[in-house]
Amino acid sequence: DCSVVKVVPKECIVLSSDPITGSSSQLGELAVHITLNDLAASGATPIGLMLTLLLPEGYTEKELKSLMRTISELAKDYNVQIIGGHTEVTDAVTKPIITVTGVGKIHEDKVMLSKKIKPGMAIIMTKWAGIEGTSIIAHEGENQLASYYNTDLIEAAKSFSDYLSVVKDSEVAMKHNVYAMHDITEGGIYGALWEIGAKANLGMIVDQSLIPIRQETIEICEYFDLNPYKLIGSGSMVIVTDESEAMIKSF
Repeated sequence: DCSVVKVVPKECIVLSSDPITGSSSQLGELAVHITLNDLAASGATPIGLMLTLLLPEGYTEKELKSLMRTISELAKDYNVQIIGGHTEVTDAVTKPIITVTGVGKIHEDKVMLSKKIKPGMAIIMTKWAGIEGTSIIAHEGENQLASYYNTDLIEAAKSFSDYLSVVKDSEVAMKHNVYAMHDITEGGIYGALWEIGAKANLGMIVDQSLIPIRQETIEICEYFDLNPYKLIGSGSMVIVTDESEAMIKSF
């Protein structure tokens, strides 16, 4: 998801770009979290964000201010600057779209290369599967779900948006030997595992019963006939390490 550019001896800049096209109700939160997660999965310290906002006709100044307030507050929480961007109203879109470019930094010695992954290393997963997807569906499909599930389950699923960041996960992992990190996005935990294996040119043995997953995710996926293990899962990280016991204790 990221490019690493060596700019001066021993120091590298990490760049990531991602469009946020899904949930309109969580647009600001996702714009920040998804991009910072990409940087975190590279082990980088985030520096700044650049935003391109494409807004549909009829989008109000009040809505724009609310969106930017959410983004600015989250950026402040992570000590990240909004360093530029572009905003326009266009009939090319029917709902708001944000493309975010993230900028981070990392020491050259900390750059992870998948070719360094060796057989016998452990795969660790943080939090649980389907965090982002569960939150989006609970927010966007609340009325449908309310006819089948109680309010407590729906509200709990909506609260998954509080767990979308993997920045702290990365900070903990980087204190140990890390050979790859992958934030679980499109394709869910299955997609993340596949991509790591493909990049390392290795197979893997995974016990599905050990993949953590919340009951809220299972129920919502059952209602909409979705595979929870393929559900978009920002907020969870897959880590390859040869210090699995020490790392697990750190979490």
